[in-house]
Amino acid sequence: MNELEKHGDESALASAATARGVLDFFAPGFIVRARPYVSELRDPQQLAGAVMRFRGVARSVSIDVSDRKLTLGPGNRSGEPTFLAAVALDRGAGNARESWRVRSLWIDDGGEWRLSELELLERVEGNGALGF
Repeated sequence: MNELEKHGDESALASAATARGVLDFFAPGFIVRARPYVSELRDPQQLAGAVMRFRGVARSVSIDVSDRKLTLGPGNRSGEPTFLAAVALDRGAGNARESWRVRSLWIDDGGEWRLSELELLERVEGNGALGF
């Protein structure tokens, strides 16, 4: 989650590089479900655009991950972590905060662990203030 964090202004080039770095974590054929913000993302360019928009509206973004649980798949070739992600975003008028229960599916992709699925399951705290 640290890849999504931001502390201060950044250039368009730095923003694009960060979005590209986030894409490196995703397996081919990934799916992201981030309702109510976006229904589904399956295309790398759409995901990069969403990352850039999310980070672009903020002066700072911090993410705290807690309450982690992990279920391993057969042969330990996949893992399904669930966790609580608390996000604080500052657009210059104070922090907006939201917490979400998140599920992800990581797979062994040729010796590299990559995200195959990422889903916001339920909002635990906040009211959509992070909309982008």
